[in-house]
Amino acid sequence: MLAITVDAAKAADFLTARINMLQLPFDTDLKGYVLVCASGASQDEGTIPGKALCYAELTGCDPYGDGFLWKFRSLYWIEPFDAADAAAPFEVDDDLIRIIPGFIEPIDAFNEFYRPAFVGDDTHWQRLLDVFAVEDEDEDPGFW
Repeated sequence: MLAITVDAAKAADFLTARINMLQLPFDTDLKGYVLVCASGASQDEGTIPGKALCYAELTGCDPYGDGFLWKFRSLYWIEPFDAADAAAPFEVDDDLIRIIPGFIEPIDAFNEFYRPAFVGDDTHWQRLLDVFAVEDEDEDPGFW
């Protein structure tokens, strides 16, 4: 699968579906699934650096600012694994990608699979999990 490395904070926002677009310095005409990896260049609190975190379907890419806006849909969580810090898209062996089953509650999936690699204390962890805080159980948490 094609993979991209992005800033660890952006990767955390992408993983929690706060954003569904990424501004990157390169263009593509690719459509299909792309693995999103968090850069390991910094160990900022509130991130999961140096890991492949999820994949999503790339639906388009448009010029934006001094780069390109990659647009995604259909986010899939995976069991995180060590990933390269690459300046350009790269290939990852599909055998490394293990999807987290959809029947696992999001909060449980985060605690089991993502928390072990998380940088930060419980305050930072809770901020990441706030996306799952839903007042009304019929309310959609906002995943795209």
